[in-house]
Amino acid sequence: MYFSSIPEAFAPIGAPLRYTLTGATANVLDLRIYTADGQLLGTKRFLGQSTVTCDIAPYLRAVLHLHPQPAHTGFIDPSDHSLTVYVEAVADTEQLRSDLRTFLPSAQPTITPSLLTALPTERLLAPSESDFLTLRLEQPIQIVVTAIDPAGRRTEHRYPTPDTGCVVFAVAADDFPTAEQLTLDLGPCGTLHYALLPRPEGAVRLAWLSRSGAIEHYTFPLVQRVERVVNRQRSYSREGWKGHVEQSEERLTLHSAYECEAMMRALGDLLSAEQLWMATAAGYHPVDLLTERAEMHRHGTLRMLAIEIRSTLKNDLLWS
Repeated sequence: MYFSSIPEAFAPIGAPLRYTLTGATANVLDLRIYTADGQLLGTKRFLGQSTVTCDIAPYLRAVLHLHPQPAHTGFIDPSDHSLTVYVEAVADTEQLRSDLRTFLPSAQPTITPSLLTALPTERLLAPSESDFLTLRLEQPIQIVVTAIDPAGRRTEHRYPTPDTGCVVFAVAADDFPTAEQLTLDLGPCGTLHYALLPRPEGAVRLAWLSRSGAIEHYTFPLVQRVERVVNRQRSYSREGWKGHVEQSEERLTLHSAYECEAMMRALGDLLSAEQLWMATAAGYHPVDLLTERAEMHRHGTLRMLAIEIRSTLKNDLLWS
């Protein structure tokens, strides 16, 4: 028996990832999915078939969870931005292992070289904020960060890529305290421009795993409303009614700035994002998006996105 087809390297886990095994002769055949370090993710059994096909994408989507952390400018560990696996076929005394394949947490195929993002290349960054750039590379490159101060003086910082494949580069505003602009030359992956501006009072910065397979960031300048919701259980006795709060949560309604169509398309990923965080200087805190519907476009007008979030943990208050 042999694997007659396996997915391409860096294929998206948001699409089917089909392994086809041909020439099986045993009545019972098990396909086992393992991570590169040998962790078993799942097993599928086939009976009485000589050719079988298994889509492993649902197994990978269930276990691939990103854990972003604040970082200084430079390349960071990309290990949780992808998943490397192999499939093992076991039938009686026969055993066969596929080649290792690395897959990305994207919903669509990616090309190389490219910057995996849906956001525009003109961006804002405030003190204590950072941004993550996920790139697919065939060959090593050097990222050049040019910091421009208010007098127009330029300072270059060079960062050679440590590897190829999927790499992640962090940009931290605090690493350039005298700059008012940053230009990033990503070689064959294009150019990004950041304007370094003060953060609006009370603004909330969110990060999310986008359809492109990268962690995107956006700062919502306005907290429109903070709502406290409690779940109170009541009982009645000779002393009268008594209440006990079993659960308390805060719901924040965030408003974006009025944005162009390109930015609104990118922000639309928020509504379907599987992973979402509130990004602070202290770390990234998972949040739950309660908004399920939003108007993203109206002809001839700039649009604004309003969303409602809460903590993913019970009794964890985001605002107080």
